[in-house]
Amino acid sequence: LVVVGDVTPASAMAAVTRVFGSWQRKGAPVNVVVPAAASPKPTTIYLYDRPKSPQSTVFIGQAGPPRSTPDVYALETMGGLFGGGTGSRITQSLREKRPLTYAVRHFPVWGRLDDPSTINGSANVDAVKTDSALIVWMGELRDIVGPRPPTDDEIAYARSVTVGNLAVRVETIDEIANRVAAMARERMPLTFYADYVRGMNRVGAAEVAAAAKKYVDPSHTIIVVVGDRSVIEAPLRAANIAPVVIVAAVTALVPAAA
Repeated sequence: LVVVGDVTPASAMAAVTRVFGSWQRKGAPVNVVVPAAASPKPTTIYLYDRPKSPQSTVFIGQAGPPRSTPDVYALETMGGLFGGGTGSRITQSLREKRPLTYAVRHFPVWGRLDDPSTINGSANVDAVKTDSALIVWMGELRDIVGPRPPTDDEIAYARSVTVGNLAVRVETIDEIANRVAAMARERMPLTFYADYVRGMNRVGAAEVAAAAKKYVDPSHTIIVVVGDRSVIEAPLRAANIAPVVIVAAVTALVPAAA
């Protein structure tokens, strides 16, 4: 239970006790255990047909480490410089330099403290430009782990879109409550944001480059494309980005119930 407002601990607890004091716990607490990620497979494109769709929705990603990793701040910084705002690499490549998409996101998605994360991104692109967008995107992934490591200027930019806008993300009481609730749900310490600011301000280009090489693997990446197969399949195969697997139904991606 999260309470945020002009209250003292004593007055808040009095109100909580009055409303919930008689409630009794029933049943055992639920503890969901997320299994470890399977060994990564070679890069594959999974294509789901959505006839007559003028756009394709693209997801690119792979499994990442838990938030408890010492590399957490380096990965957060990598997400900011690679796929954050207008100054990020992937946005520059797909939107500013080439008219391939309007908006793109690419960042680590964290769960509970010790659960695996995902390092992924998504964008909507013109159907006839799906192959071009994927070629550019995969090229950026190869660059950040190879010939074009992060620069000091990019690190400064990443801080501006992460730590720099943190105050805006906690400026109202409901936003504060949401953040505190997320910290409890994800089993984060109450010092999380103070630790976050210190950690993000401490990380440098060398640490980000090392984390990118450690966790980003363009040769073992999952690519999901939803769009008009009649328009995008042939160009995708001709581009030779990766093998294309046709997904016959969405249910094929969901494990059967026990």
